[in-house]
Amino acid sequence: MRAGWRDDEVMQSKFPVLERADVLGCWDGDELVSQIAVYPLRMNIHSSIYDIGHVTSVSTYPEYSGRGIMKHLLHLSLTRIRENGRSLALLFPYWMEYAMKANGPELFVKFAPRVFGCQNDFEHPEVTAMEGIHRVREFMNELNMPSTISELGGKEEDIPVMVENMFHGAPNHGNFVKLTPEIAAEIYRMAL
Repeated sequence: MRAGWRDDEVMQSKFPVLERADVLGCWDGDELVSQIAVYPLRMNIHSSIYDIGHVTSVSTYPEYSGRGIMKHLLHLSLTRIRENGRSLALLFPYWMEYAMKANGPELFVKFAPRVFGCQNDFEHPEVTAMEGIHRVREFMNELNMPSTISELGGKEEDIPVMVENMFHGAPNHGNFVKLTPEIAAEIYRMAL
């Protein structure tokens, strides 16, 4: 099967990230059917450095979805983030909320029932999506992870420097939602 890229291109683009990441997977015999990777990063907030885990490479084959596999892998990976003295990138649920508003709730409507078992509100899909985002926040709280920038001492006036640091030397961010400095600042403000 081909996904549009040559195998060596995928290896070249993903290997440097996955080599340093904590990658968890679920196998059905010899076939990888679901995976999640947590990439170690350092986050600078108000001149303090925090070790965080950036969740990436989340995927499950469609025929294996709805079985709780990703929920288990997410729980395991977040527990390992905590055990390794890291925090989840606290911006994750705020990014989810922004991405839902920018691109629609479809992805997050799938996420909420599959990962957290949320009831699907077919007439109001944004309700289902927001419930999933709320459950991510609850889960982070259960693991005693900080959930706002202000908990770490960050203030509104720190946002321009945070945005500058984010884009310094790395001008391209995001696949599902292309982040600009303005969008990043908005997400940071949501996370205060």
